[in-house]
Amino acid sequence: VSGISLQDDDPAASRSLKNSQAAVRLRGRARDVDYGIYYLNLYHSVPVLKEKNPAGNLTKRFLFEPTAANLNALVTAGAAGDDLRLTKAYPRVNAAGFDWETVLGVFGLRGEAAVFWGLPYLRDDFSYTEKDQVSFGIGFDHTTSDQWFFDFKYIQDYILNYEGLYGVEKAPFSFAGTVSKNFSRGRIFLNLDWMWQVSHEDLMLNPEADRKSVVEGK
Repeated sequence: VSGISLQDDDPAASRSLKNSQAAVRLRGRARDVDYGIYYLNLYHSVPVLKEKNPAGNLTKRFLFEPTAANLNALVTAGAAGDDLRLTKAYPRVNAAGFDWETVLGVFGLRGEAAVFWGLPYLRDDFSYTEKDQVSFGIGFDHTTSDQWFFDFKYIQDYILNYEGLYGVEKAPFSFAGTVSKNFSRGRIFLNLDWMWQVSHEDLMLNPEADRKSVVEGK
């Protein structure tokens, strides 16, 4: 186990033109709808472990699921050298998308859809792979008469050419939202961001409280 090592090939660590990232967005308005069309070419910000040879998948299996059985499999395979050396992969990802927003009565409405090429994943056997993905979301927001702000979103992903992937379904979806309000004439701000990833049965709650000084100059 002490021989397991990770090599970090983060492109942000090297100031080279070949590691540059770029994006372009065109915005417009049609009647009461604001819209945008964009294209991005960037590195994936969250690394995924990549094996140097097939035996490295046993190492990843042990890291993700450190059971006695997986440790025994690693020892039985005689893993050594490059079998125990993994790389943090940050693949270059391309994305093209469209977003819009408008107002319907007392509600703000918005939506977005995008196609991603080359997102990193791990197969069920923990081998590294890249997949294309389609994602879209739709949501609304509302501010009540006493200044409570509510935001609610539905987010859906669809992985193309799907095969068994570790911890990821073919079409995972989630709900997300925000609840916030200013108190004491804006001196106290309370906010709650939340996300429920239904497919993974994960719930995230991110509460925030901020008190602003009313003393001039602070």
